[in-house]
Amino acid sequence: MMGGQPSPFGLDPCDLHAAMQRLQASPSLRLAGFHFHLMSHQRDATAQLHLVAAYLRTVQQWRQTYALGPLRVNAGGGFGVDYLAPDASFDWAGFCAGLPALLRDHGTDLRLRLEPGRYVSASCGWYLMEVLDLKRSHGAWFAIARGGTHHFRTPAAQGHDHPFRVLRGERAPVLRETPVTLVGQLCTPKDVLARDQHVAALAPGDCLAFPLAGAYAWNISHQQFLMHPPPQKVFLTEGH
Repeated sequence: MMGGQPSPFGLDPCDLHAAMQRLQASPSLRLAGFHFHLMSHQRDATAQLHLVAAYLRTVQQWRQTYALGPLRVNAGGGFGVDYLAPDASFDWAGFCAGLPALLRDHGTDLRLRLEPGRYVSASCGWYLMEVLDLKRSHGAWFAIARGGTHHFRTPAAQGHDHPFRVLRGERAPVLRETPVTLVGQLCTPKDVLARDQHVAALAPGDCLAFPLAGAYAWNISHQQFLMHPPPQKVFLTEGH
């Protein structure tokens, strides 16, 4: 079940009755449960509890209407990541503390499944870009770096300025205490990872390190854009 607006995915609630009639007329099919996706990228634990409670209440009503037995309820969509505050985290303690009462009140004969989504691995990845050049255009500075949104599409897809750290190289700074826009190598003005971000010091040869690149990053990017090479992938285990 989707929600909020017209969608190519899922089943509209108004079509549920017809779907249940077809299921009941097909003895070889068994309804295992319902999958809801009414909210994605959720970062508010209290709001997520209210949403899950609404899912469970709705399924209990459907169980009564259609004389259904025990069912699974998949509570989607995924838990969110705050890209503008990398150290912030979903309140798992508060969310889990609220689940027992919710399941006691609404979860009889229902098995709840949660979708962690990008939360599982986003913090496990970093994307590094080498600064190739610093360019000034109409008074604004741009850092042109090796790579771009064909490797790391997250900021373009999410519509935010991605946080980053500057790893200084050996060259003396060309820029000090200056706002700069971080761009990649693609011949498109959309190849931007962060706009007008203050840097204390920056020079060609420095590296830009972008956190939260472990999910919805390389795997959603335009990897073959103009046949640019893929990024080098380095896997670290226990700090090595």
